Amino acid sequence: MSRWPIRATAVAFAGILFALVASAVPAASSDGCGQVVTADLVLAHDLVCSSSGLLIRANGVTVNLNDHSIIGPGPVLSSTGISVGAFTSIEIIGPGTIRNFRTGIALAGSSDVLITGVTIRDNGWAMQPGSSAGIRIVGSHGVAIEGNVIKGNQDAGIDIVASTGVAIAGNNIKKNAAGIYFVDTASTGNTVIGNKISENDIGIRGSIVGNTITGNRFKRNGMDFAP
Repeated sequence: MSRWPIRATAVAFAGILFALVASAVPAASSDGCGQVVTADLVLAHDLVCSSSGLLIRANGVTVNLNDHSIIGPGPVLSSTGISVGAFTSIEIIGPGTIRNFRTGIALAGSSDVLITGVTIRDNGWAMQPGSSAGIRIVGSHGVAIEGNVIKGNQDAGIDIVASTGVAIAGNNIKKNAAGIYFVDTASTGNTVIGNKISENDIGIRGSIVGNTITGNRFKRNGMDFAP
């Protein structure tokens, strides 16, 4: 007896099984882009946004990317993947990816914020140094950036502006224009500890006076430090 009918049946069954599995995976959608988030949120699918992504506007909010991506319209357009206002006790947790925005994550006047396990890549616009980044922290306090991958951002991986108590630890910061940029001298009392900082044009840019920089691994940067 020929084995071809059995093989054909097996192939057909595999095709049906693949179709069922594929149909169970939520498709990417713009549904949720521009959403004002005031309670805990777990992403159910990728977001593909023509402008900004999520806007956190309440205290005590956790956004779980749940292994999904928030994808922007391109860094030339003014847009933010996740924006956090003057609120406290915020968590943005991965795994998941935020990419292709002017700024991936923006904090303004925020406090007690944790960003962990997220890939933040291909954001920023080289035409506006110091004003766009993978993560941009402005006027904020008590921010922990831990265990993220921050790569390929055209301006800086992380911008720090007039902020204190920012702890950057255990991240892989690579292939950015600047890995970390202290944009002004008002940002003091911050720590950069135990990060891998590699293949950036500049590893750490700006004044580091009043900040603690220790235990980091610098590799193949154009310069490790620069004004």
